[in-house]
Amino acid sequence: MDRRTLLRLAGAGATVGGLSACGIASHDGIVVDGTGPAPIGGASGTPARRPTWGVGLEAKAVIRDFFYQPAGDDGPEQARARCRAYLGGEIAPTWKPGNEITVIWLDQEQFDVAIPTSNGDSTVVRIEFYPLGRLTAKGLTPLPTTQLITADVWVTPRTPNGNDNVITKIEYKSGSTADVKNTMLLSSFALSQLYDYRALYFFSATATKELVPDARYVYKAPDTPSHRKAIELLAAGPSDWLAGIVAQPLEMKLKDTPTTDGGKIVVNLSQFDVKEPELFDPLVAQLSWTLLPEVKTITTRDTSPVQIKVESVVKADAGKPYKSYNAAATRHPANRLFAVADGKVRRIRIGEALDPKVTFLDETIPNQNQGIEWAACLASKNAPEDIGALAVVRIEGNRPKLIIYPRTDSSSEPRQIRFRSTPDKILRPVFVDRENLLAVADGKLFHVRTTIDANPDQISIPSISDPITAYALSPERRRLAVVTSDGLFVVALSRELEGDKISAAGVRRVPTVPSNLTGVGFTGESWLVVAGFHRGNAGIMEISLDGGVIGRSGGQTWLKYQGFPSITSLMAYPDNPDPERGAGIGRVVYTANNSAYETQTISLSADVIGPKPEGRVINPFFLE
Repeated sequence: MDRRTLLRLAGAGATVGGLSACGIASHDGIVVDGTGPAPIGGASGTPARRPTWGVGLEAKAVIRDFFYQPAGDDGPEQARARCRAYLGGEIAPTWKPGNEITVIWLDQEQFDVAIPTSNGDSTVVRIEFYPLGRLTAKGLTPLPTTQLITADVWVTPRTPNGNDNVITKIEYKSGSTADVKNTMLLSSFALSQLYDYRALYFFSATATKELVPDARYVYKAPDTPSHRKAIELLAAGPSDWLAGIVAQPLEMKLKDTPTTDGGKIVVNLSQFDVKEPELFDPLVAQLSWTLLPEVKTITTRDTSPVQIKVESVVKADAGKPYKSYNAAATRHPANRLFAVADGKVRRIRIGEALDPKVTFLDETIPNQNQGIEWAACLASKNAPEDIGALAVVRIEGNRPKLIIYPRTDSSSEPRQIRFRSTPDKILRPVFVDRENLLAVADGKLFHVRTTIDANPDQISIPSISDPITAYALSPERRRLAVVTSDGLFVVALSRELEGDKISAAGVRRVPTVPSNLTGVGFTGESWLVVAGFHRGNAGIMEISLDGGVIGRSGGQTWLKYQGFPSITSLMAYPDNPDPERGAGIGRVVYTANNSAYETQTISLSADVIGPKPEGRVINPFFLE
């Protein structure tokens, strides 16, 4: 077999919120047969600013623009007034929504191809959308379920034979409307265009002083800069689901809007109840990360341009280091890719020949690199290009065993993790750090200590009782994404310094358009990628951490596979939030149709992955 380097775009221009897809050369050098992924969605012709009603709008434009009107920071009455400008006829006197705004995902694919029909003076357009959640100051509050709603929207001229079109009737045809009828509706695309989706940062409740991100939506108001609003939201405290694992911020109040002065971002506080000078250093770090969109316009270096004043008196000058407070910023680049193929752990070297000695298992421990179904690798502290610790799920006698290799030098000894009851199925393990591992056995989450001979401790997750079928750990290792038959959830993880115990605290459901999810991963601090099904096709979609925005680029596109039974394995490597090291794009590898793929903006040049695995799938993964 010709062991040449292969590369193939699986779909020209296909994107997952800015990610394109390419094939990873499989076992025998043949990339996946059959139809490749194609881009779905998009929002061509949609305005980047909140539109206003005007004469001459055709029916679809009226409907599209109507779903922009709730956006703003001027209160519900003004939002209702903007919406009413698009209404007339029989709906005008009966449309009486409350103060709540429901974010919906308007199916752009269906909307683009929908053919308007005439009914008297009216034009009728059928729309399909998914209600996602309520927009609040602390992000999106999910609705109990995410179900497709179909409606006929009637658009009629205000004056006979005129071109002053307005919405005169909405007829719901299918789906539960209890959560949408008495609220204002804001499209997910309008949310992505009119709001800054940005992270606030709160310190963990432990003494380690690690920052945990908390994503919010800040309206792009010309009279209230986003950075001022971000600090005000920070002072108001964390989201409810994170409140149990982070510390409340110190009480502070802005004296005026932060300004840029001589390469510094000056934050002037009128109220700050702290006298100890050493407490200003963590605050500088917290504000620097919260103001990262503004910080990186001045510098990408390790020292912060943030200067803190209290009543116009300098308390902490610019130039303090801040990046080390965010564990996600210390991660190495995602350029080490592995796969389980032919029951062995194999390394894929980009643009190089396949290394026959791909792991220490082949070099020092006979017969250990075989029968493997899943694996996780942790980078060495001293040599981040190399494996420092390894965990594998090996099938022996038709039963899975979790084997840990805490060290990968000549003194390495494998240790089998013994659960209190022998599991029938173990998913891919995930390293929290060198001493701690997360594992899912028979659908239950466990905390495994890699260096201590002890049974794993089960981690009970509040309000989640269904078996876990997929999961992923956030880049700072304090949040967990979990998939069950009931959908997608994010879980806050509590770390106790005493005994290093890991437990689950708050939980939030994440609405998703795809159903029957088969995989999840973090592509960034505040972004997830999910694999599932939509309209009968397997696909991959990137979403915000609360599910309110689809596609990081705002294009609302994703990868769709026609004819593929499912995406059976998915892992993501998140982009680095460090403005000096990150590119704003996560890498995603996955298995579909028994071959491996990657999605990113630049295609992957990959070598043949060992011998043909005799029908077994290839499960790719990253060195963590």
